[in-house]
Amino acid sequence: MYAFNQFAADATFTHRDETVSVLAALIGQHMKAFLPEQAALADSPNRAHFDDRAQNLEGIARLLWAAVPLASEKPEVLSTLRDAVENGVNPAHPAYWGDVTDYNQRCVEMSAIALAIVDHEAVFFRAMSEEGQANTVRWLQAASYIQIPNNNWHFATSA
Repeated sequence: MYAFNQFAADATFTHRDETVSVLAALIGQHMKAFLPEQAALADSPNRAHFDDRAQNLEGIARLLWAAVPLASEKPEVLSTLRDAVENGVNPAHPAYWGDVTDYNQRCVEMSAIALAIVDHEAVFFRAMSEEGQANTVRWLQAASYIQIPNNNWHFATSA
């Protein structure tokens, strides 16, 4: 990861091609740790202090922030992450990220999933099974019914 960090540190982000290169390198590094059936990235020392399932969600959601704008150059990454989301929001799947409850960090990660749906509906949302679509909608709608702290979480949820 150090090589990537140096690469990114040297980037000026003043040209689209350079930004695409940095995002592609970032995604490439993280996709090496991707565990598709677990809807997660392999354990990392940089994970948040939340429960394992919330950490798994966080890893996928954070990658979506790079994969969504890069989808025209790397559509396969968005498709792979879509499959992870479909597994992660399925309560019958072993990789289920868990229910969204009051004061739960999961609601913060929902905005990345929503962005993928809005920006790439056909590739991200419509390509899911009907059950996957229903599970995704149900899981995201949970944010409308929970209490969240009076902080920056309001920027990431519709609650």
